Amino acid sequence: MPIFIKKSFMNQKGNIRLEIRKQIETILMNEASQTNHYSKRVFDRLINVSKITVGYEIRGTYGQYKEVGLYILPEDVKRKIVENTKIVENYDFNPNKSYAVKISDIPINYNKIEFSSKELMQDVLRNKPILLFLDYLTESNGNQLYAIIRENKITTAFFAKSYSLKNIESKMRVDEFIRNAEMLKK
Repeated sequence: MPIFIKKSFMNQKGNIRLEIRKQIETILMNEASQTNHYSKRVFDRLINVSKITVGYEIRGTYGQYKEVGLYILPEDVKRKIVENTKIVENYDFNPNKSYAVKISDIPINYNKIEFSSKELMQDVLRNKPILLFLDYLTESNGNQLYAIIRENKITTAFFAKSYSLKNIESKMRVDEFIRNAEMLKK
């Protein structure tokens, strides 16, 4: 976005700087800023770690999980998450609405899991459950990553389960649900 300086400020050095600062602030305020909470959720617990705990929801239960091992998130998946995060950060959301934006599906490849035991590996390979990231600290578990935007600020991020979309939509309490961050590309 170009910065335009009013002619009346052209010969006044201090006023030109002030005008440029005001315009830069306006540009930056029109993009979704991120909170520390959001940054911690995405980067400290997903992007900046080498291994993530994985498991599955025990059949017939809600919220009971069986941990199977550690997953090494591939660099290309991390890169895609960062790219989509930047798309969301750079988008100018309506500050009077709240949004849930799916940042990424996160496929979990069985070959990249360090299983806790041979029995758990055999159990997973035999039953082929949908594997999820298990974040015990936040109790946010899933194979999809979402960002929540309120007042044009990214307030949080969380994992969600791909197989419980209806629960996700009601749980988020947002005005709009965007299923693909790439749709926001400028």
